Amino acid sequence: MAEEDGSLKETNHSIAIAWPWDLLSWLHRKNHLLQWASNTPQADIVIAENRRYWRALGNEESVQNLNLQNPEMTFPIFWHTDGVRVYKQQKCWIYSYSCANKKGPSLSSKLMMLLVREPLIWKPFTHDRIGELVGWIQRVLQTGRFPATDFNGDPWPAGSAEAGRANNLIAGGYMFAFSGFKGDWEARVVVHKLQRSYNHNNICEHCPASKLDTAFNYRNFALDAAYLDVCFTHAQFMIMTPEHLRSSWQSVPGWTKDRNLEETCASVSVACCVIPALVCAHFESKFGDALTLKQYDRLLQTEVWQHYKAWCRKTKVPGCGHRFTLGRFGRESWGTQPELQSCYKAYTVKMMIYWLHAFLFDVQAEATGGPERVCTSYALAKMQFDFDMSGPFLTDSMRRDAVTYEHCYQDEDLMKQLGRIASSCHPSTMDKVTCNRYRALLEFGDVF
Repeated sequence: MAEEDGSLKETNHSIAIAWPWDLLSWLHRKNHLLQWASNTPQADIVIAENRRYWRALGNEESVQNLNLQNPEMTFPIFWHTDGVRVYKQQKCWIYSYSCANKKGPSLSSKLMMLLVREPLIWKPFTHDRIGELVGWIQRVLQTGRFPATDFNGDPWPAGSAEAGRANNLIAGGYMFAFSGFKGDWEARVVVHKLQRSYNHNNICEHCPASKLDTAFNYRNFALDAAYLDVCFTHAQFMIMTPEHLRSSWQSVPGWTKDRNLEETCASVSVACCVIPALVCAHFESKFGDALTLKQYDRLLQTEVWQHYKAWCRKTKVPGCGHRFTLGRFGRESWGTQPELQSCYKAYTVKMMIYWLHAFLFDVQAEATGGPERVCTSYALAKMQFDFDMSGPFLTDSMRRDAVTYEHCYQDEDLMKQLGRIASSCHPSTMDKVTCNRYRALLEFGDVF
């Protein structure tokens, strides 16, 4: 906070937190815990899923650092960080978590921990403090018992509810260990300080280690650059990295640079290019050289857009509100390659994968190359379908049809609900009221 003399004055703001052990304990008491954690909520199957998950990742440094005592009773936890719009012009950061074994609607598979308004965030210190808090929470959850002390290590006040349940089981013997962090690139930048440009010092896009000495910077393209002769290990880079440039998530048990997990390439990069490219290829094949950019734009806004909206209504999928145009398809000129613009978010793009196949199937007879485009769109949709229908790992029957492991597909139902709740709150009480209303939504909203 800036003072009149130009100095900075540190100010503290309390933030309401929906403590994970409270929600997880409530889920266990209401017999919803297994439903939250697995697509097959049967105790023996859940135990087998946990055992299989930790065995599959057994060679990972992160899992070895966890030193799990009872893997079959330990749920793998993904942490999520994302922003949500409130009041149309403001933004809040939401931290949530889910079980890696569960696939399905985010409203019933992700649980919110806290919400903090963007104007209250002092970057990077606020996110650093939250990272330290997550580290303490994960150390507690991995024991499977309620915390015996508070975040600062002090005992709970005598006679308090926290003191009364200290060291009691949270969920009947089940434990919860960190498995991965998921977030978009903006979240990685603000949470883990993972900048992506030659003007920054990160040695890779996952890692908090930096290369501050200009002689060893990779942006040095000279043939005698020092990094061509001397190669530091990751551990050496970490030692040379100042404390303020490191991610505070190093305090989270099991967090390593390899556990900053990606969204699938199909949704984030490949589909963003394939979808507009196939649509454009259809019209360019249909009209040939007679097609003008003005006609192109009109076709996207009418024929293609109307087909998309009709498909959304038919399949009961929430459609986006950004009408298709040449600009949003990245085709403003004949010399540019089609690519969806950032206004189309991940969930919208994932649904557009399925719509693309439906559209090309309906119009395949109108232009040459139609069947080939239909086959291409089907391959993309089939891969996405395999990801959507599998658990954290693909089954043996699906493995031959897909290309990678550990895809966690989430929609935006949770963020949409939290955005609505927060937008109806006063800014000064938004975090507290949102936590209370979110808890009421879980208990009375028929979520589970």
